[in-house]
Amino acid sequence: MKKYILYLAILGIIFLIMYQLNKDAPVQHTWQPTFNTGDKQPFGDYAFDKVLEKSWEKGYTHSYQSIKALKDAGELENANLLILAHEFKPYKEEMEVLLDYIRQGGNALIAASLYLGAIEDSLKLFTNFDYSAVFNYNLTIEQPKDTFRFCAPNLPPATYLLPTSMSSYYFTGGYTQDSVYTVVEMNTKRRVMLHYPMGKGNLIVSCTPLLFTNYTMLSDSINGFIGNSLAYLQDKPLIRTEYYGVGSQGTAVRSPFRYLLSQKPLRWAFYLTLIAVLLLLIFTAKRKQKIIPVIQPPANKLLAFVNSIAALYIRKNNNADIILKKQIYWAEDLKHRYGIDSINESHNEDFFQRFSLKTGQPLDKVKSLFGQLDTIHENVAVSDEVMMNLIMQMNII
Repeated sequence: MKKYILYLAILGIIFLIMYQLNKDAPVQHTWQPTFNTGDKQPFGDYAFDKVLEKSWEKGYTHSYQSIKALKDAGELENANLLILAHEFKPYKEEMEVLLDYIRQGGNALIAASLYLGAIEDSLKLFTNFDYSAVFNYNLTIEQPKDTFRFCAPNLPPATYLLPTSMSSYYFTGGYTQDSVYTVVEMNTKRRVMLHYPMGKGNLIVSCTPLLFTNYTMLSDSINGFIGNSLAYLQDKPLIRTEYYGVGSQGTAVRSPFRYLLSQKPLRWAFYLTLIAVLLLLIFTAKRKQKIIPVIQPPANKLLAFVNSIAALYIRKNNNADIILKKQIYWAEDLKHRYGIDSINESHNEDFFQRFSLKTGQPLDKVKSLFGQLDTIHENVAVSDEVMMNLIMQMNII
């Protein structure tokens, strides 16, 4: 027991040493878009979510449910909807629920790089990717910038200078209807946010979801972009769902183990501890493993037993007993095959007729065989030739 406590103490010391060596290392951001409310990296939404939670006057809530589930639960009544994801791909039924919700007075803002599925068919909404843009999310490096201009008739004009790589997608369709107008366009006249009036409500679609992240929210010079974009939703409580980014099980990603692996000092300490445990298991198992004995399978002595029994009968020279025992096994086989009980039935003319008919043996041969068998008893002397002949006839039948 003391030895195992020593092992655990050593592993704990290694873990602490590795953490201490790495905890003061310079922070290296991960520039991977997640739009996750638990992600504190530049393109996560931790700060974005916290600011909305504290500043949204009508009330802000967060969910991992689909549009249909929110509608069925009654949570969309007298509330506006916000969806941020890399890809928005609703089913036909979900799209019908969304459009019905908007026509009845709801407002929704959807920011996604790609629009697929039912929304692509319903609104003829398409996006294109600018391959000439510098596709480098690491915004610590100096990058080309472009001007984003709010040009909606019911919003005050505003312009923002943003990295071009944050807006590599732009709309190529969806604005052919007269009622649809552009909310935000780039200096290159590319449209990145559209407004759809529908019934009593409004649908706003954006193809720049990276502008709704921690990076934009924490930048004083450009965070006004988020405020202007959310202006259409400020008249009601706001619900944001992450269903279209991480699914209905999104809360499962916020585990302590995931946090452990997300921090570089803890991650390296954890990996080194695993390696130490693995080495400990290998050397401990090698030292304690016992020799596995080779167990021989039991020998088949059935043939030796048969030889012993046969030798016993040969030594006693009791051929009549051999014939009687053979006749018992033969009768059992006949009963199984033909339904003839040659032991208990009377050996009369009717029996011989049935026996001959079922076995296909000549009637006179059948009568001769049973005539000889009926004369044999335990005390009758039978020669080897007669015994072999009778057994051969039974085997033939």
